[in-house]
Amino acid sequence: MTFAQYLKIETSLGGIGCTDREFIRACLDYILPQAKHHRLYRDARHAFIRDGLQYLDTARKLAFGMRLGASYDEPPTKEVLDFAWHDHKTYGGADWWSNV
Repeated sequence: MTFAQYLKIETSLGGIGCTDREFIRACLDYILPQAKHHRLYRDARHAFIRDGLQYLDTARKLAFGMRLGASYDEPPTKEVLDFAWHDHKTYGGADWWSNV
């Protein structure tokens, strides 16, 4: 699945708030009619849907700010707020954020 195909399907569903089931149904509606259920196209169809679900999962993680090890129950620290409002080079570049 190309990114343009993913965007077309995602946009038709209203964005990243769609469920995986809705996304899979939209993928099946997008592909050619003979490829929807025929056994010959099964591997390609599954790869197409799998690629789309990976794009969707990545978009959800980016949109909702999921970082591994992040705690959203606590308020942000002073260093994180300073990083958000000031130039990140002040804190040593991109490596600073991974050390917080």
